[in-house]
Amino acid sequence: MQAMVELGFLVIQIDGMGTSNRSKAFHDVCGKNLAHAGFPDRVLWHKAAAAKYPGYDIFRVGIYGHSAGCHDNRIDKISWNEQWQGWPVGPEYAASSNVDHASTLQVVNPLIKAQK
Repeated sequence: MQAMVELGFLVIQIDGMGTSNRSKAFHDVCGKNLAHAGFPDRVLWHKAAAAKYPGYDIFRVGIYGHSAGCHDNRIDKISWNEQWQGWPVGPEYAASSNVDHASTLQVVNPLIKAQK
């Protein structure tokens, strides 16, 4: 992250849903509900930051990380998925599958739309 700061980027770190040492209520939100990957929380955070800091451009936000997303928990690491989705494999696995929902992706950033 330091390299990104040195290049002039504003860098923030936001915990993902299911991060350890949180309340049961916090964990209950993501239990069997990995479909949104915590993005609603992140969107709200960025909107709040933009409201507080006028220079914060909500339309120029990038995501940078070290972990590749799991696109289908039915074919990911053994045991990790069961911690969050439970066993046996049920409909919540398909509900959170990028493979099953790739056709529904949409461009939501107006700057990207303007470039097309």
